[in-house]
Amino acid sequence: MCVEGLGIAQLSYWDIREEIAAGHLVELHLDDVTAVNVDVWALLLQGSKHQRESMYL
Repeated sequence: MCVEGLGIAQLSYWDIREEIAAGHLVELHLDDVTAVNVDVWALLLQGSKHQRESMYL
């Protein structure tokens, strides 16, 4: 959405570093906004049946 000019979003640098490097997105510094910490949950699926799926989590 932000790449299409439809708004502002709080995203992790990990997710958008390539878009910033390419100039598709710019970082905004807003003095009246505080970043929110978010939790990250990861799953490690074991066994040959789930081996492929765990690579994409």
